[in-house]
Amino acid sequence: MKAKYISIAFISLLWSQVVFGQRVDNDLKLLINEAFNNSHQLKINTYKTAQVQINRTMARQTFLPKISNSATYTRLNDDIAFPQDTKTLLLGTQGLLIKEALSLPFNATLPSQVKLKPVPIIQSQNIFKITSGAQWILFSGFKASLSAKATQHQEKGLSFLSQIEKINIAKDIWETYDKLALVNASEQVIKATDNYLEEQLRFVEEAIKNGLATPLDREKVNLARQKLTLKKIEIQGNKKLLIDKLSMVTLQEKTNLALLNPTIAPIFFTDTITVERPELKALSENIQAIELKRKIELTEYIPKLAAFGQYEWRKQNLSLFEPRWFAGVRLQWTMFDGLTAKNEAKKTSIEKNILLEQKKDAEEKISLAVSKAEVDERTAVQKMITAKQSAALAERIKLLTEKQFKNGLTSIRELLDAVAEQEKAQQDNLTAIFEQRRAVASLLEAKGRLLNFLQ
Repeated sequence: MKAKYISIAFISLLWSQVVFGQRVDNDLKLLINEAFNNSHQLKINTYKTAQVQINRTMARQTFLPKISNSATYTRLNDDIAFPQDTKTLLLGTQGLLIKEALSLPFNATLPSQVKLKPVPIIQSQNIFKITSGAQWILFSGFKASLSAKATQHQEKGLSFLSQIEKINIAKDIWETYDKLALVNASEQVIKATDNYLEEQLRFVEEAIKNGLATPLDREKVNLARQKLTLKKIEIQGNKKLLIDKLSMVTLQEKTNLALLNPTIAPIFFTDTITVERPELKALSENIQAIELKRKIELTEYIPKLAAFGQYEWRKQNLSLFEPRWFAGVRLQWTMFDGLTAKNEAKKTSIEKNILLEQKKDAEEKISLAVSKAEVDERTAVQKMITAKQSAALAERIKLLTEKQFKNGLTSIRELLDAVAEQEKAQQDNLTAIFEQRRAVASLLEAKGRLLNFLQ
């Protein structure tokens, strides 16, 4: 019954820490947001998204008329004119028309005052044109609308890829932040142990004066404190590395990061709801985009309709057969392209099948990851409980050994061993809490809840 009450009391102690543990520090949130702002991969995804948005705009602008202007100068080797026989025929015809108008016989000679007009050339040797042309797509064979839809899925896919990157960044920052909390807590344990040894050193000094201890006992205490000093140096080095990493990722000043004082406490994650991971959402969007791409390839066999026109701003250099302006409608229908579009569509279908298999594989791996994360989280809780009990037991052993030492029933060596065991048990307890938090982080990630939890 006593053991049962102890267990209930310990569980109550853990649950009293849950409320604190489930509150995400504001400092941690700020660090994660700063890491997001300075992530090169997230910036790259932003640029890629901007490119996709431009592609969608271009697809929608397919139906805008395209107007162009051009100026050309051409010099021919000679004027283009009718052959001499044709010229003679045209001049003779002109003369007959004039005679008919003057009521003269066809074989009469033209009056001297009547001059025949020379036959104009077909095209001048020097050609200078200023031309405006226009083309207006009236029907693209559904290619424009399908392209716009495909870019929407591409944009969503990129947003989910950004979420994946954010999850990786947030998890890394959280782990680094918890390591910093672990280092701070370990530093406090060492400091408390050192203070305890300093107190025992004063007791030994008094005992030496009274002949109840030897200088060797004092040196043993000093040696134990020296070992703690080495641990302090190691912890300070680890703390500096953690601050350097946070500074590099978030671009925050190291002096400001050194002022952080994170604490470590267990987290209990009891929510079993699993949401769809961004990896699966990204694959789903890519699959839909690929299917639209396949349809786009097949639009090559759909008739396309466009209006066109042209206007010449200078009529001086136009030939006798060139119009000043023209307009029309063009229907383009590819009946057979050597099966190029069909083969491209087949290649796209294969690419879609690859993505489908990747999605199935991802679903299986995620399901296994969730099961493993749940087992690891439960195991971490049990280890944490055991470590907590071990730390409490080590504390009792130290107190009993101290009492025996002061009563002369045991040696300083046994007391120092008990102190070292207690310090190790406390460090193991902190490590167990750290590992439990990491297990919860992995479980949140597996269930697709990490970003929501850290917001």
